[in-house]
Amino acid sequence: MNLIIGESSFRPSHRSVLLDTGTSMIMIYQKDLKKIMKIICDYIEIHLSSKFESQPMCHGIGFGYYQIAGCSPEIRKQLPTLTFQIGSYPYDLRPEMYTTYKSWTKSCTVNLYGSNDEKWILGAPFLADWY
Repeated sequence: MNLIIGESSFRPSHRSVLLDTGTSMIMIYQKDLKKIMKIICDYIEIHLSSKFESQPMCHGIGFGYYQIAGCSPEIRKQLPTLTFQIGSYPYDLRPEMYTTYKSWTKSCTVNLYGSNDEKWILGAPFLADWY
């Protein structure tokens, strides 16, 4: 499996992937998630920060979760698509599938969870378009 984020590609350190209809998020090995979030945050800084009055910023909020502060529905739509390349098949995960906008905090929570388990679990956000 490979992951394409905008114009960057990422190869997970471990390529064991499970599909699970009973998991409400995408669980990713913590070391991989840190690298993925760096790519997403760099994308935001390069492509989005100068376009909006509120400057979106990424940061960890604990327990394996990340948040994009200063997010808005307009910014959320312009986040990069995550493309999971499984075998020879690409599966796109649009920003509205892997983030949740919170109007009361003007932030987007990234629905990718860091886990100490080396395997990835592709849950409901991934399966929504494919199951």
